[in-house]
Amino acid sequence: MRAFFKRLALVCIALVPSLAVRADDTSIPLAKGMVFVYAGYSSKDTQDWENLITVTDLTEAEITFGIAWFKDGKLTARNSRRVRLEDMANARRTNDIFQVGDGGIFPGSTMSNLSTLLLTELKTQGSAAVVFGTDPRGGKGDFGFSGRKFYRGEIKVVGREAIKVLVNGVPRALPSIHTQ
Repeated sequence: MRAFFKRLALVCIALVPSLAVRADDTSIPLAKGMVFVYAGYSSKDTQDWENLITVTDLTEAEITFGIAWFKDGKLTARNSRRVRLEDMANARRTNDIFQVGDGGIFPGSTMSNLSTLLLTELKTQGSAAVVFGTDPRGGKGDFGFSGRKFYRGEIKVVGREAIKVLVNGVPRALPSIHTQ
């Protein structure tokens, strides 16, 4: 579970563009077609994994993400989720699990990222109370179709560094917050 929190905290800043800023402090706005990549390697399972999250629609009220999951370079699943912009700004809960029969939106939660409120608390106070929804079995190949568990607790800042990412094809150094 600790590895999940670390992975989420490292990449979450990319999904909250109001806080993901270049050195000149210019915001990177959300835009239709924007793609976020989560990638990793599991030494336990000796598998590479990658999630491609694409902004497929953006209105004044909500954002729609299309998600594609890959293991060892092969597409294993696709889904989508809508998130209200008010939740992107103020939610304390993330829901990172997809199950058969889920609705397309979970009011009061974000997806795979922390809200602007939580990131602001981490930056200014060094900690934040949060609720993470995840697969209690650790995503054993079924991408959460087996259940959902919510973990409540506090995350604390343990480090900060700039990470290089591509923004519109241009490498940029963005601030990141490391948490536990």
